[in-house]
Amino acid sequence: MNWQELAAGKRQQINDKIAKKWVLDSNIIDKAQSLRSLAGTFIEDLLDHETVKITALDNVDLVDALSTGSLTSVQVVSAFCKRAVYAHQLV
Repeated sequence: MNWQELAAGKRQQINDKIAKKWVLDSNIIDKAQSLRSLAGTFIEDLLDHETVKITALDNVDLVDALSTGSLTSVQVVSAFCKRAVYAHQLV
């Protein structure tokens, strides 16, 4: 087995661990491959409003939202995980 086959197998193992609700459609991944940059509106258009809002907060505002209870730790972790999983699939 050559390195390309090993790499493809490893990528598949990683992708198999992604929650089904966060798996991007192959059309979106194909579109991403044709773009020069995935930053900004492309990835944010894929995310729901709450995820964008949470992941855009700076550290101070994030800690404040957690300490006042306006956000839960589950919401915060889920938002950052979702954004990371989307980015992982796109690159």
